[in-house]
Amino acid sequence: MRTLKKETRIKRRFKALQSIFENIETDKQIIAENLIKRAVEIEFHLDDLAQEIKENGFIETYQNGNNQFGTKESTASKSYNSLLKNYNAIIRTLLSILPETQRKEISDGFDEFLNRQ
Repeated sequence: MRTLKKETRIKRRFKALQSIFENIETDKQIIAENLIKRAVEIEFHLDDLAQEIKENGFIETYQNGNNQFGTKESTASKSYNSLLKNYNAIIRTLLSILPETQRKEISDGFDEFLNRQ
């Protein structure tokens, strides 16, 4: 099976999320569109970081000079955690833009994202 280019997958994900917000007020659509772009970018960065963590683990070794060495949380793990917090904040903001009735009907995609991991 042929995999889609990353750009194509990003565009499809953007359109899918954008369709959720097509019936909100025009001024809110502008805000939502920018937030959706960021959320989609972060989703794909999270996928990349998750793959790196899967391959290399959460812990990395370091050495500072001759006698100072040990282990620490990996850079990928720190980045992943930071991006995940930002992603959650963006999704919460996007969901707050939706009318109350639509909020109950729409999935934020977070569960689907976690299932891909």
